[in-house]
Amino acid sequence: MNSQFQITEQNQDTLFHHINIKNKITGGFLSILPNLGARLNSAFLNFGNSLIPVLKELKDENLISNDDIFNNVKLFPFANRIRNGKYTFNNQNFELPINYKDEGNACHGFLYNAKFNIISKNILKEYAEVELEYESLKKMEGYPFCFKVSVVYKFTLTGEVIITTKVFNLNNSEILFTDGWHPYYALDTNVDNLSIEFNAMEKLELDQNNIPNGIVSSLSNGSYHHIDLKNKKLDNLFRYSENNEINFIYIIPNNADYKLKIWHESGINKYNYLVLYIPPDRNSIAVEPMTSSIDAFNNREGLIILKPEEFWSVSMGFSLLKQ
Repeated sequence: MNSQFQITEQNQDTLFHHINIKNKITGGFLSILPNLGARLNSAFLNFGNSLIPVLKELKDENLISNDDIFNNVKLFPFANRIRNGKYTFNNQNFELPINYKDEGNACHGFLYNAKFNIISKNILKEYAEVELEYESLKKMEGYPFCFKVSVVYKFTLTGEVIITTKVFNLNNSEILFTDGWHPYYALDTNVDNLSIEFNAMEKLELDQNNIPNGIVSSLSNGSYHHIDLKNKKLDNLFRYSENNEINFIYIIPNNADYKLKIWHESGINKYNYLVLYIPPDRNSIAVEPMTSSIDAFNNREGLIILKPEEFWSVSMGFSLLKQ
């Protein structure tokens, strides 16, 4: 079978091992780092005669700041923060390691530097895909539950990136978790040259330690909200309706003829929450779909409980469109 796609690997047997999915005709490609949490490290998408660098890319494995450590990474078994790293589940108290010491919180889970196994690489006429998997049968500090996480990256002929996550309960009792992603979208420009549109229903206010304080502001009935990012500071949490639907987010560059369309599934136990965050260097914007609110191990907002031998899945993706 003839296909436009090829899958190659670079730097094997190193921490910075790359798996590349490339469209040989358009030049568009994805690069995945299996030994650094199966993160999607780069995505160059074709638009017209140009390749647009959609994501902020790590150049090496020297992860210094939190913005490097969690750049484009899978957030599991908890997305965002757990207050003081403490929670109770099934009448037992647990304590997670504090990695955001200035806030006193545990944040973003354990998989950012986990080594994922390559399960399959498939090249078909309409798309190419890679499946990676991480299995934990050990007791993580503060999270003594057995699980398996599968991530599938699909790159289609139309230039769309589709990312599907599956979680399997390997424990002999139920487990709790939340899930999310932490992509930093760059589009080869400073954030001040971008605007964003999204259709969340509510904004949840945060306290000085970035934990929800109970104040909720209604937005305009789920219609699209437009924010010009010039000189804006963002580190905000939003909530969608739990209707079973696809929600869209658009990042729109000034003086360009394309925009980035991001989508995520919403509904019961899907990506019903969103964080928008601009890092200090202002060279990207994090658009973080999550199944839960911040501190969900305590406030239970969006918390997922999975019984033994059950599995859960959700998808998101992105592509370039003409403005």
